[in-house]
Amino acid sequence: MFKKILIAATMLASSSIANSMDVSVLETVQRQVNTSIRYKPDRDGSDIWKIPNKSGDCEDYALLKRKLLIEAGWDENDIRLILVINDTDKHKKVVSM
Repeated sequence: MFKKILIAATMLASSSIANSMDVSVLETVQRQVNTSIRYKPDRDGSDIWKIPNKSGDCEDYALLKRKLLIEAGWDENDIRLILVINDTDKHKKVVSM
């Protein structure tokens, strides 16, 4: 599922809407966050949104990716957080351009 999201995000970043965005930065941020942050769901069914240091869940990953893209020079108005519902009705929060 997430590989498809990366491909879709890369396609969006390559589109005319996002001409000035550097796709290599997107790929670097994606790889960096996905390999350095351990997935850990919020406790007791709560939904706490935070930028993770070492672990977090879907929205935490998305918040960190958004932060790093902005720090890399992407315009914050071009980056959105979106909710995706996959085939098993699980909700995922992802960064969208």
